[in-house]
Amino acid sequence: MKNTSFFRQLLDDESYLENVTQRVNQPETSIKQVHRLAISLLLVCLHRQLQTDIGKGLVLRILEKHARLTASIPDFDLTITTDFVELVTEGHYLLSTLLPGKKSAIMTIIVQHTKLSFSDIDPIVGLFAYTLFTRLAFELINQEGTTSFMIPPAELEEFAPELSNKDYMAIGAYSVLSLSRPVSIATAGS
Repeated sequence: MKNTSFFRQLLDDESYLENVTQRVNQPETSIKQVHRLAISLLLVCLHRQLQTDIGKGLVLRILEKHARLTASIPDFDLTITTDFVELVTEGHYLLSTLLPGKKSAIMTIIVQHTKLSFSDIDPIVGLFAYTLFTRLAFELINQEGTTSFMIPPAELEEFAPELSNKDYMAIGAYSVLSLSRPVSIATAGS
């Protein structure tokens, strides 16, 4: 079994979530739900991207470059970077570059599940994307370019059980999970 403590720490980082809650005007429960959904959806899309040689090359190249550029930010502390907008913008850039065409679908799914507006979750998702991809970049360097630290897709489903087959189909990543989920005719046609 793979070591998934990296991802569990990412999902359960209470001090990070408190810091985010202080910076945005949303209840902590909403922040936690957006965080869980965003991280799960981003990781499933990343798994999909890593299934091809071209996708894997793109991800590794961009994350290695990102790690070099952000090496001066210790421990991903939001209090060190005063420009919140800069982090959000960089997160959206990384999301659009690493997972082209997925941002809109991811945002739509999160809006549907949280009942928050697009404008409410947009900066939160950008920040979570920045944190996830920055931590992944450094983990990738620590693992010397291998993706063996990635959590298996079947375990990702545990982090956001409210996501359905329809959600995974909407982001084009259902095939990543298809081996771990039975397909029902009613769900497949929805």
